[in-house]
Amino acid sequence: MFLPLICSLWLFATSSSGIEYSNNSLCKDENYEVHWRFENNTETFYFKVRAKATGWIGFGVSRLLWPENETLRWNMYSMRHYDVLVGGVDDSGKKYFKDFMTNGHVAPKEDGHADWNVSNIIESNGTTTMEFSRKKDTGDANDDNVIEPGLRRMVCAYHDTVDYNISMSKFTKHTWNGYEDIEFIEKPKEKAVLAYRATEPPTTGASTLAVSIVGHLLLIVIAVIFFY
Repeated sequence: MFLPLICSLWLFATSSSGIEYSNNSLCKDENYEVHWRFENNTETFYFKVRAKATGWIGFGVSRLLWPENETLRWNMYSMRHYDVLVGGVDDSGKKYFKDFMTNGHVAPKEDGHADWNVSNIIESNGTTTMEFSRKKDTGDANDDNVIEPGLRRMVCAYHDTVDYNISMSKFTKHTWNGYEDIEFIEKPKEKAVLAYRATEPPTTGASTLAVSIVGHLLLIVIAVIFFY
């Protein structure tokens, strides 16, 4: 079960490939760090997760907390609909990672089509660091969440010492877990629409006087024609 945890901002970080992450979160007494960046032109997220653990580490995103589409509404405390990546380095030094979709308070279901693209996993001095990317919309509607604008849940977990068993597809329950409700992408700002109304330019004193003089002259001309 993922429990609430207070998170704070951390310094900017850079990936091993030179990507500068513009968003950061530090959770649980500096034991779990998340850094991320969104590239709008490619609609791709880049993440870096670092945990003080030598076992498996996990990161995931939920559906929108309050989606407008009623069919996508869900119980945010049910541990369902979390699109999760789990990875690490086992005792032999082999790197591993798996894509999952949670389905309640049971072992998550492995996604048959992995859409988290892991670029690097390092275990050093009791800390595991994992760098990866993912499209905003992977096209996998069954096992992936579209990371569109709006508030959603970022979930994180790890086991201090035990790795995910690849051969048996078996988890050892996390020793720590937490979440943060955040907005990965801000909603685009609506452009202001200015109301326009055509109006006649105001008349000045001079123009009013000119109209009055012309009117009087016309009356005089008409009187002369009729009486002479």
